[in-house]
Amino acid sequence: MLSKRTTGPGVPGPTGRPERPVKWKEFPEWKMTRSRLVRAVIELAREHRRLTHVPTRAQVRAMAGFEGRAPSTYRLDPAVNWLPRCLPDDFPLGTSGLRITLADGDSVVLPNGCGFWLDWLD
Repeated sequence: MLSKRTTGPGVPGPTGRPERPVKWKEFPEWKMTRSRLVRAVIELAREHRRLTHVPTRAQVRAMAGFEGRAPSTYRLDPAVNWLPRCLPDDFPLGTSGLRITLADGDSVVLPNGCGFWLDWLD
């Protein structure tokens, strides 16, 4: 037999259906699909001459998620390339980032998958 739970005025307790937790939604520009991942790997294979390092999984995932194009190596060394001042003190200088071109401009993806924009320098 189906029992209904009701509350009246002055009776403590929840009213209506209990709320279910909402699943976390991704940003609209970040959609990881299999086709985007394959496209990013193909793009890396095409542009292998511009790469002097093997990109990390996090760099490939970021490139695929944001639909990056024209990958190239960006040396993370302040003597060679520009770096933002907000990098932590223990940042591994001398490693290689992945520079990609996005719809909004150029970005550098760090080995851990984080990154920074280059276009606001101009």
